[in-house]
Amino acid sequence: MPSRARHGCQLRPPTVALLGAVAGGLLLAACTDVNPPPASPPSTTSPTHSPAPPSTASGRGADLGVFEVSCYTGKGVTALGNPTSRQTVSVDPRVVPLGTRLLIDKVGPRVAADSGMVGRRLDIWAPSAAACARFGRRQLRVWQEL
Repeated sequence: MPSRARHGCQLRPPTVALLGAVAGGLLLAACTDVNPPPASPPSTTSPTHSPAPPSTASGRGADLGVFEVSCYTGKGVTALGNPTSRQTVSVDPRVVPLGTRLLIDKVGPRVAADSGMVGRRLDIWAPSAAACARFGRRQLRVWQEL
């Protein structure tokens, strides 16, 4: 589409895209292999079995990566309506949907039952402030149980 300059004259669009496409085609033709390796006949190939998906690790489930895990205490009710307990964990529902069963390295299985965290952070529940102080803040690997 022509555009107007300050003084009202029309300017034509550049033809760089066309030149780039032609040059790209020449480059592609120059880089292709003249003698590709022969393909093996279909009768000699053996079926390959695909390994387990890379997101599983020794039956723990889908690897979600490393999260920053901290601790909170106090009696209350989670976002799912359950009482706070050692089985629950607070998550960012945009990262880990509520109700997801998690396995936290060095902590154990938990259910994402509460919200309030932001990003790749988890908050596990403990019965006392002393237990939370001992736990501190850790970088731990997390899996989603399948």
